[in-house]
Amino acid sequence: MAKIKVEDLKFEYDEDKNAINGVSFEIEEGDFVCIVGHNGSGKSTLAKLMCGLLVPISGNIYIDGDLLDIKNEKEADLIRRKIGIVFQNPDNQFVGVTVKDDIAFGLENRKIERSEMLSRIEEYSSLVGMNDFLDRAPESLSGGEKQRVAIAGILACETDIIILDEATSMLDPKGVRDVLKVIEGLKSKKTVINITHNLNEIVLADKVLVMNEGKIIKDGTPEAILEDEDLLKSAGLVIPDTIKLLNIVKEANLSKEVEDYLCQLIFHK
Repeated sequence: MAKIKVEDLKFEYDEDKNAINGVSFEIEEGDFVCIVGHNGSGKSTLAKLMCGLLVPISGNIYIDGDLLDIKNEKEADLIRRKIGIVFQNPDNQFVGVTVKDDIAFGLENRKIERSEMLSRIEEYSSLVGMNDFLDRAPESLSGGEKQRVAIAGILACETDIIILDEATSMLDPKGVRDVLKVIEGLKSKKTVINITHNLNEIVLADKVLVMNEGKIIKDGTPEAILEDEDLLKSAGLVIPDTIKLLNIVKEANLSKEVEDYLCQLIFHK
């Protein structure tokens, strides 16, 4: 049974155009999936639908085989507890006076016992490298540090599924590296969906879904997606220079050893 199953999902913000137009896919437990597309392709709308923050006009979403029906508040709340989402701007998610307070917020809402709460705060702040910042005010942190705290807060709630909605798009290069290192550490431990327009982030994924105009136009491995330059151009995505170089080497048949070495560097094989 799939961890997440989406069937013919549709959603519209107005009557002129479907933001999500007949989307279907499945994600297995423990998968690391990237959903990529240009701004306005529908990927963030899809994330909000999977979290039950928006109501589709048609189609179904199943989590562990259970239908996500947000009109049924009791059932929807149970399913939402399985899903955590980290948004693009971490400042929009901070509610605590200190980092410790902020990580504790979701746990307090779930009525976690204090001893267990403190244990989780220590465990997950350490996991993301923020255990020395627990008494700091969130506004004193860098962008990457704030995003790591947001991830720690989601991890502390111990949800089965984590959705990262453009979680690195506002960060500097160091912040991006910090957050991606945390995401890499979640592989196989959680079901992770990373929504991004940055193709450099997809190399560690098990599967990639490419979106354009509210539809999934292709799915496949990172290698298969990145090698299809025509697809990426049609989807309005910027092809990384590393992939351009790899494709040049392949087309020129310069050296199989060089080609294999580049693949190892790019895809961490």
